[in-house]
Amino acid sequence: MLKFVFNKWMKVLCIFTLIFFVMSMTGAAACSKTSSTCSKCKTDAINDSFSLNPSQKSKTFNVLANDKGCGLKVKTTGYITTAKGGKVFMKSDGTFSYVKPVACSKKGDSFTYKAVNKYGVYDTAKVTLNFKCSTTCSKYSGCSKTSTCTKCSCK
Repeated sequence: MLKFVFNKWMKVLCIFTLIFFVMSMTGAAACSKTSSTCSKCKTDAINDSFSLNPSQKSKTFNVLANDKGCGLKVKTTGYITTAKGGKVFMKSDGTFSYVKPVACSKKGDSFTYKAVNKYGVYDTAKVTLNFKCSTTCSKYSGCSKTSTCTKCSCK
């Protein structure tokens, strides 16, 4: 009888230990509603705005520089097509490079990203790219010196 009771309690103890281990490894134990750990590690992805010259082929920026949270990474990485047809190559560390679309526009471009913390909590923010168009068209004859973001200043 004593052996049966001992085995029963050992099973309960093993199950409890396993559950606690899994919760601690996934962060579930630290993220209860009353836990101060989660409130300190809230994810707050803040909208970004970057300016670039459209004659540049590519430039690298970082979307996580102004975001708040613990162990932040970008959730979706790889190539993203922007609202105006530009291409973004996003890395998990928040750095991205942007290649403008073929069609020139003095209007900006934009895309969204999700920042995720080490507990899997994420927030979404918008990135706005503002073009600083050249006002000179010295490379092309016949272009007006006052034209802004035309074919002559975007190539």
